[in-house]
Amino acid sequence: MKPPVETIRLSKSDRDRLNKIKRNTGLESWNTICRLALLLGLHARESATISSHEKRDAIEIKWDTFAGRWANIYAGLILLSHSKLPQKNKITLSEYTHTRIEHGILIMIKSGTLDETSKFKDLIIN
Repeated sequence: MKPPVETIRLSKSDRDRLNKIKRNTGLESWNTICRLALLLGLHARESATISSHEKRDAIEIKWDTFAGRWANIYAGLILLSHSKLPQKNKITLSEYTHTRIEHGILIMIKSGTLDETSKFKDLIIN
């Protein structure tokens, strides 16, 4: 399956949030945290909107590194979720992927997810 993006790009604010998540959870890699953020972002009931006008140039993660052996599953989840958007709210698949990851990062920061994440670290990494 074709990936929804070639490279995940995140802003300086997102990089700072990821560093906070790393410190608080013990998760060591940004791509692992971003995988969880994507799943949280896709699960969120809020509609996908462009979350920030900040330039996404602080972090770059290649799709293969981000998705790993589960690349087809992540791509399928993104495609399925994106296809459920009302036509008038459609944004590109790339923009949708980025906004869902950004939204998931914010969910992790603003909720008790950081404490819960560290409990499931072994499941998330593998």
